[in-house]
Amino acid sequence: MERQFIERYKRKSKEELQQIISNSADYRKEAVMAAEKLLVDINVENRGSGKVEKVEYERSGLSESFKLSFFVRSFSYRDILTIISSALLCESLFQIMEYYRDETAFLAYYSAVKIILVFAFIVFNHVVYFKEHKRSNSLLGRSVMDTGFLLSLMLIHIVGEYMIYDRVIRYTMNILGTVVFTIFFIVSIFSLEMILGLIKYGLIKLKCQIF
Repeated sequence: MERQFIERYKRKSKEELQQIISNSADYRKEAVMAAEKLLVDINVENRGSGKVEKVEYERSGLSESFKLSFFVRSFSYRDILTIISSALLCESLFQIMEYYRDETAFLAYYSAVKIILVFAFIVFNHVVYFKEHKRSNSLLGRSVMDTGFLLSLMLIHIVGEYMIYDRVIRYTMNILGTVVFTIFFIVSIFSLEMILGLIKYGLIKLKCQIF
């Protein structure tokens, strides 16, 4: 496994390898070991001798979490497909629940189940990102993906309501209402991601990180 990461990282710059080492908690153990080995090789080449300078780095995971470039650099169409696919699946489950809404089992827990589903799909997106990119996403990156998922879900729901039930959903808000809603939306996203960050930290300590 380490050799695969060496092949994958050998074209990365010294700064990029140092970034992987500095954020070792967000990467697999084999990936960090591969980055350290390649960095040692680079240092040997640069010094032109067998004496290797000691690799010193500072763990700046918190500062990296607020760098959008950390997310943009590896963003691809696969992430967009993940967001849209999960939003479509989530809306499909919502429609199934809507069909059985009058059943006693759904009557009392309908809203709670929908909230849990949204939360589960947000976590699912982060898990897929981790598996796809072989590293954890940054805080800003996760927030961008959450926003994309929720906006996609809202758009799919509006289109679905019109196509299936011939209902047109209209949102009428003045400027103040729009500003308040936007602030509430942003605060909610970051609050959710702070909670997920704590969960991720706990999973790392338990050595079973999944996102």
